[in-house]
Amino acid sequence: QGRCFCFSKVREQFPQDIGLQELEVDSYLGIALLNSNQEPIGALCILHDDTIVNQPWFEKILRIFASRAAAELERMQAAQALQNLNQELEARVKKRTAELVQNQEYLRQLTENIDSVFWMTNLDKSQMIYVSPAYEKIWGFSIQELYRSPQQWIEAIHPDDREMVVAALPQQIGGEYNEEYRIIRPDGKICWIQDRAFPIRDELGEVYRIAGFAEDISKQKEIEETLKLQGRAIAASSNGIVIVDARLPDLPTIFVNPAFEKITGYTAAEVIGHNCRFLQGEDCEQPGVFKLRTALKEGSGCTVSLRNYRKDGTLFWNELSVSPIYDEQGNLSHYIGIQTDITDRIKAERNLKQQSVAMEAAIDGIAILDAQEQYIYVNHSHLLLFGYQDRQELLGKSWRHLYERDELERFEWEIWPILLRDGHWQGEAIAKRQDGSTFAEEISLTLIEGGGLVSVCRDITQRKQAEELLKSSLQEKELLLKEIHHRVKNNLLVVSSLLHWQNEYITDPAVSRIFQESQYRIHSMALIHEKLYNSKNLAEVNFSEYLETLAQQLYYSFNIATDRIQLNLELEPVSLNIETATPCGLIVSELIANVFEHAFPDNRKGELYLSLKNEQDRVILTIQDNGVGLPSDFDISQTESMGLQLIDMLSQQIKADLEVITNNGTTFNLIFAELKYRKRI
Repeated sequence: QGRCFCFSKVREQFPQDIGLQELEVDSYLGIALLNSNQEPIGALCILHDDTIVNQPWFEKILRIFASRAAAELERMQAAQALQNLNQELEARVKKRTAELVQNQEYLRQLTENIDSVFWMTNLDKSQMIYVSPAYEKIWGFSIQELYRSPQQWIEAIHPDDREMVVAALPQQIGGEYNEEYRIIRPDGKICWIQDRAFPIRDELGEVYRIAGFAEDISKQKEIEETLKLQGRAIAASSNGIVIVDARLPDLPTIFVNPAFEKITGYTAAEVIGHNCRFLQGEDCEQPGVFKLRTALKEGSGCTVSLRNYRKDGTLFWNELSVSPIYDEQGNLSHYIGIQTDITDRIKAERNLKQQSVAMEAAIDGIAILDAQEQYIYVNHSHLLLFGYQDRQELLGKSWRHLYERDELERFEWEIWPILLRDGHWQGEAIAKRQDGSTFAEEISLTLIEGGGLVSVCRDITQRKQAEELLKSSLQEKELLLKEIHHRVKNNLLVVSSLLHWQNEYITDPAVSRIFQESQYRIHSMALIHEKLYNSKNLAEVNFSEYLETLAQQLYYSFNIATDRIQLNLELEPVSLNIETATPCGLIVSELIANVFEHAFPDNRKGELYLSLKNEQDRVILTIQDNGVGLPSDFDISQTESMGLQLIDMLSQQIKADLEVITNNGTTFNLIFAELKYRKRI
């Protein structure tokens, strides 16, 4: 209520109050002192040793004084509070100033001694407020230059990164700026920078500055690139790479590269967490497995060859190199294994062993020489061929002591150039045995990689002797065959002469013509034997040459003037055996004789065309004239002419396709293949 009163006997009501007792107070009137917020801040009271009378008047007066006293008291309290506050603030400011000075010193020492660059700018980047000394070491520019020209920071950024950095600058206000970029120092060196920024706010929480740290991460980038390169190398490696954790029971796999997946057929997900012994399947009792187990137990490395099995069950040979990896404390932490699929190599080694056995068993002498022309391998037959017993007598020695000087010169000037040009040479040579005797050898030389040489040789002494005997026998038979052709030709000419002599006594023109035609036929056959007699090849006749000679002889025999019947020859080089040449010669003789006798009556002029071609193993023979020709319904199979019947018969004998064209004269086309040799005895 803001008041307290007791108008009599107050000591009796408050016996515990010593002050009332000492002052012998009998009555009491008190009014609360209220501040402007109506909160009590004290009290004003009247104490009387007798009963207070006229209480309302006293209370009224007391309230007036209380109001004034409360106002004065509130003023005094406010003044004291302000004084206390000022003193407190001054103490705080002094303390804060000391702390700021100390913090600034700490910050200065920190920024000046850290490797990173601490920087601070205003919001629009127009002013560099502070940058730490590390800037000069990393950027290569002076701090004063940067203070004078804040844009130097942006200008130093690599052109390829500048646009990215500028685009990210607005993120600094939100504290999300964290960029990596390159700078170009004045000396041209390129450095990688990691730059992070954060906003600085004023008392109102508004961002008014940006600060950050920039550090040189070039070494880190190099390490990252090295790690990336190593990662790419591991991923691209054709060797399978597996890493297991040696700190965990049973050495579980923690990494495999793609080559491991390709070699084994298992995916990384199927392998991670498992020991790689599953690759051995049930084939665990291998020498390589025991060696591997021992190495892993001892914490050492090893290289073994194992029979492993792919996911599909197929066998492959695995050359596994295992190496231990230790942590910084020197404790074994991991094993790394490098796999190489050596299946092809194992097969090749087996093949080489088989080839080596085959080479040793070969009856031909086989030798391999190095780039210095010294023997590095000789088989048993090569030793025996040259009369040696022990390989050491030839290994490491030159091949040249196995040949005489003349033969060495032949190798030098004749054989060696061909060998170097073509890479191989095969032929014959005269070799020398250990005892000095010589023998004829057939030798094949082949250059190999690295400048070495493979030599395969055999003794052909007996073959050479047999060849000499055969050569002598062939010469005798050739002389005999030539003599036979010569005698056949002469006998045919004798028969022709007899027919000519007998024809002089014949008066019947028809019979005389038959005798003449027989002479022409015999002449054509005799000409075949004459060509064979004069030919180097007794098995074939140069038929184009033969046709030219035959046509000229018939011109002479029929006494034909070349200006009356012009002969046109188009003869390609064609050779025929005697089985084909003889009937062909008779056909041509008959056809040319028919042209001379019947195609140009009454001394008419004309042309005779004779063509011989060879197309795709078929011979095309054409005899054409522009004379009076044959009837349009002419059929050679129905003719009664003996000569034309002979042509038809001989065409069938050589299995020729015969075509007769009767337009603008007469054309005979024969298309045939050379007959095979017929054994006559």
